[in-house]
Amino acid sequence: MPLPGARLKVYFAMNKLICLAPLVCVLVSAAPVRGQGCCTPGSSPLGGLSGGALHSRQLEVGFAFEGYRLHQGYEGSVQVQDPARRESTVYSTTAFARFGISSRAALILQLPLEHRQRSAPAIPEKGQPSHDFSNTAIGDLTTLFMIQALPIHGPSAATVNLGLGVKWRTGHDDRKQDGLRLPVELQTGTGSNDPVFALVAYRLFTWGSVSGSAVIRTPQRGRSGYRFGRELNYDVLALLSLGTRWSLGSEIRGRSASADDFRDVTRENTGGSRLLVGPRAIYALASAPLTIEAAFLLPAWQNLTGEQLGVNEQATIGLRWRTF
Repeated sequence: MPLPGARLKVYFAMNKLICLAPLVCVLVSAAPVRGQGCCTPGSSPLGGLSGGALHSRQLEVGFAFEGYRLHQGYEGSVQVQDPARRESTVYSTTAFARFGISSRAALILQLPLEHRQRSAPAIPEKGQPSHDFSNTAIGDLTTLFMIQALPIHGPSAATVNLGLGVKWRTGHDDRKQDGLRLPVELQTGTGSNDPVFALVAYRLFTWGSVSGSAVIRTPQRGRSGYRFGRELNYDVLALLSLGTRWSLGSEIRGRSASADDFRDVTRENTGGSRLLVGPRAIYALASAPLTIEAAFLLPAWQNLTGEQLGVNEQATIGLRWRTF
């Protein structure tokens, strides 16, 4: 016996709700962990922005490797269990070149090769199998012009350098895995041309040296409509000279970033600040103008917006070679 019109409409409406119920459950369970919250350790000062002054027409080239583990969840400055049980690693090898235009000016180029990986179980429960998402690709090229602002005349044990440049959108920001576009935090490019400002200060003592650097990146809106938050990276390094080859010391490295937005809508769980500290060692080879540097840093403080993954540890290794 056919159902009356009204009852027929109710019947089909209930069937639609039954079909949509699994999707609604998935969306509701995913809501608390929306936002990136991982895989964006930031633009590091290590590499071409560090190093001593160059003579006119002097060239320095090198590589700077940095590895991060992001496994600990944070809500603000409090360590918590990440609701999605995510784990992430980021490896970046930056090739850089510094060319002395004059005794007071240098041109710097940096290009990273990055591997970004994140794993999380489809159902965020202990013991469930994890799904891995990863991307290995060239990142964005950075060009920067740096001048010696102080001292104005003559040699000095202290110098202050100022830099202005651009991070170009040369890296991919649309990489896919299994036919699906990877999230922005796993892309090696930002899709935008961003102004970069730098300040590097150096003070030489009889016992060693103290140096500091600050890098500000002002992201523009990318091709997809996504804009990363304004980013400040800073680094303070105190070294004790042990003879003519070895230098040992301590490093403090920090990062602060505002929240991201997509088409003028703020993304939750993005932005925050952190401070890492640890030992640093530098060795200069006697047989060649080659310098090797390494550091291992641990978090001293992190305060992340919303629920995010914090950096568990960071390891860096650098090589630099200078002509004449």
